[in-house]
Amino acid sequence: MPEIKTRVTNQKLIRENRRKLINAVTKLFVEKGYDRTSMREISQKSGLTIGNIYNYIGKKEDLLFMVHDDMMEGVYEFDNIHTEWRNLNELRYYLKGAFVHTLEYKKEILLMYRQTWLLGEEALESLLAKEKVHILKLKGFLDEANKKGIAKIQDTEITANFIVYMISMLALRGWSLKGHKKSQGKLIDSLVSIIMKNLV
Repeated sequence: MPEIKTRVTNQKLIRENRRKLINAVTKLFVEKGYDRTSMREISQKSGLTIGNIYNYIGKKEDLLFMVHDDMMEGVYEFDNIHTEWRNLNELRYYLKGAFVHTLEYKKEILLMYRQTWLLGEEALESLLAKEKVHILKLKGFLDEANKKGIAKIQDTEITANFIVYMISMLALRGWSLKGHKKSQGKLIDSLVSIIMKNLV
């Protein structure tokens, strides 16, 4: 992750005020877009003065990066995936959780797909590298599942990328599923089943 400049040394204060900024700019960027949102509006929405905001960031672009980084941490829960799961039911449990988090971060995911191109090269590379780490961890688990004979996956790298894309589906295709007859929970179960059927 590119280091976001801060003049503050109190880590608790940094976390609290960056959280205020993330909450504020997510709403503003979704409603108005990154380019059309002014620092004055961010100040009003977050409750921080413009001068104080710049104690926690170096430039406006940092705010967009923070939203995207926070979303990826929340949806993918990087520390909760490893290559030593004992069976595919643990993957099923992980997938259900990821889909639930996708709905919680729906606005952030849509924002990422619409506005990521506005990030500078370093910030964009950092986000892509973080997603790649997650994909490689997932691939490692699928490789291990193949070795143990609990899965029969021809291309674990493509499958890992497919799973990560499917996790974001509820956010990206939610507009076309609004009238779906299934409840949210059953819809998630259906998506998990579609993924799991491709693993055995």
